[in-house]
Amino acid sequence: MDGDNNNRRYPCTRIKLREVLDDPSTDSVVSWGESGKSFIIWDESEFRRLVLPKFTIHKKMDPFLYRLKRMGFKKINSEHCEYGNDSFVRGQPDPEPEPSTEFSSSSRLEEAILALQNRKLDEAMLAFEQRREYQKRFP
Repeated sequence: MDGDNNNRRYPCTRIKLREVLDDPSTDSVVSWGESGKSFIIWDESEFRRLVLPKFTIHKKMDPFLYRLKRMGFKKINSEHCEYGNDSFVRGQPDPEPEPSTEFSSSSRLEEAILALQNRKLDEAMLAFEQRREYQKRFP
């Protein structure tokens, strides 16, 4: 996968969601909506028991719903647990995620480590060049 941390996380959940929705054995629990731009959770207790473990270590809806919201899904039917996203369409590949302006703490740490390594490398190169110039003076 791509090196960007967000790219590794973001499509993973969408891919897993597609796999569940495309699996006919889960249709009584969760399935695509009629439009193909939404999905409906038909049996929330079975969804928590069978499907949620694929997305989160908890068998609670709140973390899953939070993730859906972060991916741009909205509840579109108050009568059913139906969630939709215009870019999440049955039979169509996911678009490339937008570049994220927020950085995870691990990517900030990686950037800090890289900056430190680059600074140390620059200092070492400068010291090397100074030593080389010094040695040129004495044949």
